[in-house]
Amino acid sequence: MNDPPHDPSHPSQDWTLTKVAGGNGDRYIIRNRNSLKCIAMPGATTDNGAQAVQWPCDGGSEQVWIRDSWQRLRNLNSDKCLAIPGSSSDNGAKVIQWTCSDSGDQRWNWINL
Repeated sequence: MNDPPHDPSHPSQDWTLTKVAGGNGDRYIIRNRNSLKCIAMPGATTDNGAQAVQWPCDGGSEQVWIRDSWQRLRNLNSDKCLAIPGSSSDNGAKVIQWTCSDSGDQRWNWINL
């Protein structure tokens, strides 16, 4: 999964957060509006630097993300956060998981469309 600049004319760049049971109401699956697939960590990996992918939604813990007060997305299975390595602003930058920190490369903005 790569991080392109948002372009509202491309539905492949639109994602929905859907609450799932458990936790304090802060657990979500993140589904692409175009492909209807979910952001997942392949093979339920817990490795730092593993690249996130889109995958058919099945509700597995590798597809469940906890949105915290720091605006991070922490994977339920790996307990690691989605990040853009080195806070890159390059088109096509990879989206990976990494040990959660207060780094800006792990904070995500939410835009209601």
